[in-house]
Amino acid sequence: MKKKYIFAGILFFCTVTAILIFSIKKFAPRSSTENSENEIIKQQNASITIDNYYDYLQNKLEKKVPARIQKTNIKEQISVNDEYGLNELKRIQDNKIIGTSIDTNNQNIIMETRGFWSYNIDQEKVNYYSYPEEGRIWDIVFSSDSTIYYIELLEKDTYYYWYLKSSTVNFENIKVLDEGTTSNWLETPFFQTDPVTNKIIVYTIYETINAYEISESRYKISVLKDNQIIPILENTGNHTTKEGIFAQQAFYTTKIYNNLLIHCQVSYYGQETVELINLNTKEKQIIYQNNDIDNWQIGEIALQEDSVLITFNNKKTPNKARMVSISNITDSKQITEIYMDGTKIIKSLKDNKYIVSCMGIFTIFDSQENKFLYRLDLEGYKFLPTYLSNNNQIVTIDNQNNVYIIYLD
Repeated sequence: MKKKYIFAGILFFCTVTAILIFSIKKFAPRSSTENSENEIIKQQNASITIDNYYDYLQNKLEKKVPARIQKTNIKEQISVNDEYGLNELKRIQDNKIIGTSIDTNNQNIIMETRGFWSYNIDQEKVNYYSYPEEGRIWDIVFSSDSTIYYIELLEKDTYYYWYLKSSTVNFENIKVLDEGTTSNWLETPFFQTDPVTNKIIVYTIYETINAYEISESRYKISVLKDNQIIPILENTGNHTTKEGIFAQQAFYTTKIYNNLLIHCQVSYYGQETVELINLNTKEKQIIYQNNDIDNWQIGEIALQEDSVLITFNNKKTPNKARMVSISNITDSKQITEIYMDGTKIIKSLKDNKYIVSCMGIFTIFDSQENKFLYRLDLEGYKFLPTYLSNNNQIVTIDNQNNVYIIYLD
């Protein structure tokens, strides 16, 4: 049984890591004059090159032991209800860690969900809710103490059908709020929650498929409130005419923080832009434009009150990578390009600091000072490359299905 958990965990999280660096669509670049002059951005204020990132982390960056690493009892509590499930972390919401339990016996591509769970960090208690349907709960979020929103994903005839639903935590009083079809399970809709306002946004995608070919892709970002879907933006791309706008790595580039929404979009011929939307004022501004689409593609974005961190994947050399730090986004943007090797995973903390994970090492990056402050001393732990962050807490999991909380206070 132990080997089974290890294998299932490694298999699943390797899949998650592959998703991070996988490019959903490839576009050929061309010059464009679609943007007005006031949207043209100076791309680079400063540039930093780190020749060998691993050597830099090991020999030039100060270690700092976190205040506390807590191994939770989530695994043990869930096993009472679900002996064979594999824990999948979804989010931290208020003082709760939310996750799902995946059926390790199911061998289809998307697997199936056995149930979802909510762990109260203060009380160290799990509430487990069995999922009575077939298919996969792709994402789930609390709307209130007694209501949840979730994305249900089903696989039929090589296509994937998704349903945006609301219900009680026990899956009673189910309501279908929206639905659609996609040919790629990596583009399944998802939620993001605002850590400051608790606002919930949902990304949805709708594909028109004719004769086994996708002719059109439409995506939408909306606010969810009281079972109402309130659209923020909507774009459509046509694969037949090679026109329109597509989302770029939506799961990793669509974020919300204190009513600021950021997302990345790309035209069919390769104009890749990062747009920031103030949900209070409805003001939109392009804060970054990738002018080297031949070589680089945006991988992930992290957002805070007055800064943005962006990772890039190199299209020609997999281990070659870079980050872009943008500070003072609400005033005068300061852009710093940081070139270094190794694919990075990034998450927001607080006070314009970010957690950066690369090659199994966790570091803290300060976007205002544009430098790595220190690395975490996590020797003896073998965490998988997946984690959540909330202020100064990091939640991660190991290859034995154990869930940990790392406190950075």
